[in-house]
Amino acid sequence: MFGLSLLELLVIAALVALVWYAVRRRGRRRAPSKGEPGGGPPVEDMVKCLVCGDFVPARSPASCGRDDCPYRA
Repeated sequence: MFGLSLLELLVIAALVALVWYAVRRRGRRRAPSKGEPGGGPPVEDMVKCLVCGDFVPARSPASCGRDDCPYRA
């Protein structure tokens, strides 16, 4: 009923491998990693608040809301 020759099995296996390889390659091209340019939001340096321990952006630190916070809003 399903008598496939060796050549037919090899052709089917080659087609499956080709489709699998194409899908993998297309997925890599569409989703660049975060280390590559254009791969995600820009990385920003952070500093630790000495009072509460939260990390805030170094360029524009915001107050954590506590009275003794060194970063005033």
